[in-house]
Amino acid sequence: MRKDQRIVLIYPDNTVGLLVPALAMFDATSDTRQLLASRGITFSSDDEVWAWIIKKDVEPLCVQHNVHYKFIDKTELPADRDYFFAAYEWKDNRIQINLEKAYEVKRKQFRVLRTSKLEALDKEVMRALEDGQDITVIRDKKQALRDVTLVEMPTDILELKEFIPEILR
Repeated sequence: MRKDQRIVLIYPDNTVGLLVPALAMFDATSDTRQLLASRGITFSSDDEVWAWIIKKDVEPLCVQHNVHYKFIDKTELPADRDYFFAAYEWKDNRIQINLEKAYEVKRKQFRVLRTSKLEALDKEVMRALEDGQDITVIRDKKQALRDVTLVEMPTDILELKEFIPEILR
């Protein structure tokens, strides 16, 4: 095994976790390894490092959560590792991004982005009501913001990452 490998934790519903060991674990002169050595934990090879990580971190998950694991090279990870992590699934013997789950990640982003806009419109409504003005336009803007999670989104994952509806810009 090599230090550029990752451990994919595969849960019963095919969602995944990813275990990425600290690079210092593979450097016998690192502070991390020296600290472990001071506690009587030593390694003579990268394979021993991996075996220790599996025993300490992976096997308890396997028992507690019915997880199994596989090693993959870091180059096998999806190109956009962080943004859609919550949408990762194990399918066809590799990590893939579930598009429906990726859409939910974007919807959450939209909800966060619309919050301050809705708050500002709430203040406008209060001022308009105090002044006896019609609030129809403001109400329509608020409804458009509420409906932002219903917009059609790109099916390409890289386009989806960058996608922000005009109303939220």
